[in-house]
Amino acid sequence: RDHRLEREAQICARLAAGDETIADMVPALYAAVDQRLWPAASLSVLSHLIKLVQEGRAAAAPEATMAARYTLIAD
Repeated sequence: RDHRLEREAQICARLAAGDETIADMVPALYAAVDQRLWPAASLSVLSHLIKLVQEGRAAAAPEATMAARYTLIAD
């Protein structure tokens, strides 16, 4: 649980820094991980983003998919 919450905070930080796509986020979030694992990491990021969109903490255009553009919704 702690790791998931930490990753969620990292994703929010990437959104706050201006990253809009999963492809933008994964290299920064998983820089220390073998690039062959990045496709699986992308699915993990998507899962977090779907949750953030459902909670109203992020927005996806046009909808929460691998190819969407995401923005952070300010509190």
